[in-house]
Amino acid sequence: MKLHHPANLFGIFMCVAKITLFLISCNQSESEGISSEESLGIAGNAGDKSSLKELSFLQDTNYRMADSLLNLKEGEKAIPYLEKALERFQNDSNYRGIVSIINKLGLSYITMREFSKGLLYSKQAAEIARKHYGENDTLSADAFYQIGLCYDQEYKADSALDYHQKALRIQQIIYGNMHKKVADSYLAIGNVYNWVLYDVYNASDNYYAALRILEKLPSLNKEKLIRCYYNLAVICQEIGELDKALTYENEILNVLDNQIHNKMIFKEITYTLIANTYFYKNDFNTSIEYYKKAIHLNQTNYT
Repeated sequence: MKLHHPANLFGIFMCVAKITLFLISCNQSESEGISSEESLGIAGNAGDKSSLKELSFLQDTNYRMADSLLNLKEGEKAIPYLEKALERFQNDSNYRGIVSIINKLGLSYITMREFSKGLLYSKQAAEIARKHYGENDTLSADAFYQIGLCYDQEYKADSALDYHQKALRIQQIIYGNMHKKVADSYLAIGNVYNWVLYDVYNASDNYYAALRILEKLPSLNKEKLIRCYYNLAVICQEIGELDKALTYENEILNVLDNQIHNKMIFKEITYTLIANTYFYKNDFNTSIEYYKKAIHLNQTNYT
C-alpha cells in the first residue's frame, strides 16, 4: 500500500484546520444556552432593582419563542417574534423589556453574520440602557459585548477591545470573577488579539483567564471550553511549545469522551491538530496515524 508523503498530508490538513479554526472562532459570537433571566443578571440575584412589572416581558410568549430560537442559533426565525414583543413593550414603556429585546435583535443579526445591522441594534440598546439604567447594568454589558463582536468582525481592533473591556468590567462588578459571561469576554478579547492584531501573547493571556473559569463551570455544554483549549493549542504550535500543545489537544479529547453528545466534527478537527503537532515534532509516523483517524471520521461524517 502506497502512503502519501507526510508533507502533502500536512499541507492539506493544515489548510483545513486553519479554515475550521477561523469558523469556530467566528461562531463564538453566538449565544449558547444562556437564559433570559441570566442575561439580565437576575437569576438568583436578590439585589436586582428591577420591578416585577419591568420583568414581565420574560413571560411574554413571543419573547420566549425568540429566546429559544436564539439558543438554537436560529437568528432569522427569532426576529419576527422579537419585533412583535418589542411593539407590545414599547406601548407599555417597559424600558428593561425594550432594551433586552433590542439587544436580542442585535444578537439575531450577529448570528446571521449581518454585523452592520447587529451593530446598529446593539448601539441603540446601549444608548437606551445608559439613559434609563446607567452603564453599570447587565443590559449595558450585553450591548457593549455585542458591539465589540461587531467591531471585531470589521477588523476595528481598538474599538472592539474598548467595548469588550467595558463589558468585562461591568460583568465582574455584577457577577464576580468566576462567571461564564466573564469568560465570554476574555475569549472575545483573546480573539481580537489573535485574529485581528496577530498578538498571540496577549491572546493567550486572555484565553488562559477564560480557561480558569470554564474549567470550573458545571455546564453540560463544553463547546467554549473546547474552543479555548483549541485556540491555546494552536498558539502553542505557533510559538514552538509543542508538548504544551499536545496537553491541550488531549484535554479536548478528554472533554469529548465525557460529553453526552460527542460532536464528531470536533474530534476530527482535534485529530488533525494533533497530527500537525507531531508533524512539527518531526514524528511523521505518529502524525500519519492521526491524519488517518481524521480522514476516517471525515469519511464517516460526510459520505
